[in-house]
Amino acid sequence: MFVSFVLIAGMIAMSSGDFTDRFDSHIAGTNLHWINGWHGWDNAAAAEGVLSSTFARSGGNSVDAGGTADVVQNFNATGGKWQVKTYQYIPSSATGGNTYFILLNTYIDGGAKNWSTQIIFDLSGNSVRDNMGGAAGSTPLVRNQWVPIQIDIDLVAKTQDIWYNGVKFATVPWNRLGGVAAIAAVDLFGSTISRVYYDDFTLRDITNPSPTVAVTTWREVTSDQ
Repeated sequence: MFVSFVLIAGMIAMSSGDFTDRFDSHIAGTNLHWINGWHGWDNAAAAEGVLSSTFARSGGNSVDAGGTADVVQNFNATGGKWQVKTYQYIPSSATGGNTYFILLNTYIDGGAKNWSTQIIFDLSGNSVRDNMGGAAGSTPLVRNQWVPIQIDIDLVAKTQDIWYNGVKFATVPWNRLGGVAAIAAVDLFGSTISRVYYDDFTLRDITNPSPTVAVTTWREVTSDQ
């Protein structure tokens, strides 16, 4: 048998500002406190979420951010245009009042904070609303399926478009409560809801797409000749 190796060239995208987590790097039941940068609000372990295999959009896990969870991931995104996207699953059995998806332009554990986005998921009213600066818009809440949440942010114009389930229901200023032109953190706040799940979280630069770099790998080829 003859064994040879073939050089394969490819391209991959890389960006130091982009962030992706599918929540599959650890086993279900793991507390999400300083796993891939996720941690409880103000670094409180009691506010951490839990990796769960009950529902998953991709792979085997999602993060259960219900109940007392208040899960934070820090960023350092400035300038240009960015997109935050994730998928949310609220079971029909979920009880409680509200849960929230929050973006902050300033976030320091135990220190300064400033909110830019606060989406409220109202279980009793079955609605999704912008919950800051006058409640700019709303759309129906969807249960029992993975629903995309997307926020397109222009840090130069200081505006944001808020999407849920493919519907853009709000266009509002990014710095409507002041703060800086930056994306500093996301907060998955369970509030009083019993269960809410998130999967496939991404933050990506959509003004300057990630540059591609050449990579090479070797593939083993065997032959009986």
